[in-house]
Amino acid sequence: MTAKHLQEGPLGSLRRIRRSHGTAGAATATSTSTVTNPLLDSSGLPKYQSITSDHVAPAVDNILTDLRSTFGELEEQLPSQPATYAGIVEALEKLRYPLEYGWGVVSHLNGVKNSDSLRTVYQEMQPQVVKASMELEQSLAVYDALAKLETGDLTGPQQRVVNAALRSMRLSGVNLEGEAKEEFTKIALKLSELGTNFQNHMLDATKAFELIIRDPEELAGLPASAMAAAAQSYAQKYKDEPEPTAEAGPWRLTLDMPSYLPSMQHVKSAKLRETLYRAFISRASEGDLDNSPLIAEILKLRQRAAALLGYKNFAEKSLASKMADDVAAVDGLISQLFNVARPAAEKELAELREFAASHGHEGDVQLWDMSYWSERLKEDRYAYDEEALRPYFSLPKVLDGMFGIASKLFGISIQRDDDAAERWHPDVMFFKVTDAKSGERIASFYLYPYSRPAEKRGGAWMASIGLEGSGQ
Repeated sequence: MTAKHLQEGPLGSLRRIRRSHGTAGAATATSTSTVTNPLLDSSGLPKYQSITSDHVAPAVDNILTDLRSTFGELEEQLPSQPATYAGIVEALEKLRYPLEYGWGVVSHLNGVKNSDSLRTVYQEMQPQVVKASMELEQSLAVYDALAKLETGDLTGPQQRVVNAALRSMRLSGVNLEGEAKEEFTKIALKLSELGTNFQNHMLDATKAFELIIRDPEELAGLPASAMAAAAQSYAQKYKDEPEPTAEAGPWRLTLDMPSYLPSMQHVKSAKLRETLYRAFISRASEGDLDNSPLIAEILKLRQRAAALLGYKNFAEKSLASKMADDVAAVDGLISQLFNVARPAAEKELAELREFAASHGHEGDVQLWDMSYWSERLKEDRYAYDEEALRPYFSLPKVLDGMFGIASKLFGISIQRDDDAAERWHPDVMFFKVTDAKSGERIASFYLYPYSRPAEKRGGAWMASIGLEGSGQ
């Protein structure tokens, strides 16, 4: 699935680009520059192929200018008009939509098609987006209007929307005043910056590591499919060198999961596995990419922000919008799970140690040995061979099976139509979802199933795009 990168906190409302409440106006807060700037055109699916980093700054500036103007008008009107759901909640949805749409697209591209130019402009514009979001979240006029809504006249879902909005505004510092509000806003801006830097360090550290193998004995045990992938990785990185082969190499191992995991599961060399394991767990922990200072500062700022809002710690503040009643309830659940899970885990570990020792492993089973011996135990106990099953689970076959099940369960039809939407990479797939009986189009989605560590963040897996009307 697709992905984007947004930080926790005041931008939580921008985490998803939601469908507007049936308002055509939600997609029209653009100027004549829409013609030349695809980021300003929110009337349909994003123009991913047309968008470049040069479009970001002017688009965001345009959107924020319009947002502040229309929001100022709304704030002036609220005290003198009756408090209604449509006049407050739906009006805010319309105002936010262009920013949520445009910045959501930028954030998505920053997560799945990262580049130096996009990263630079993203970091340049992010503080402005955060500040604008804070202005909306800290509006007393909006908060007071929401608080005046007669919840008895609202449906259950509408009541939940209003209550969630009021809570979000309180957690964004709407009730703070003077220096406390200024400090809280500065913290929010800093946290967004630190979060982005943290992710950038992880991406850069992951793609900076490589292990070039030229002796096939070092990769003994690695399945043929993984050998081929490692040779292909080498060919893609070193295009001017002779074409490698799966059998003769050279091979390139990385910390990208499709390379890392098979190596940890199958390579016989404990030394090589240890090298990969230590590199993996120590990503972004050294030099200019060291995340340790960032983590310490994030924790400190989160604690201070929580204190400004009247909470003892960040955990209490975080739980204010979650299901658990309090920190004690979370601790209790963790303890309950721990007491049940640990005996089973200890039993499995003892079995693994015994199995490894009986098959020639010397010494204790180390952390970099776990995946390897777990695979051998699975093969021995269940006669399970992942490579033998691989031909039956190629991507096309998996998609056919998955879509077939979805069609039977939900009465839908899922058809691929790459020409129906602009895609950010040729390998991205686009699918239309229609009602099987009526043929009415009810949804669409992109699918990007390949790992590309040079430009795609680890964990970048899903984002949503809400559009006015149906059939998109």
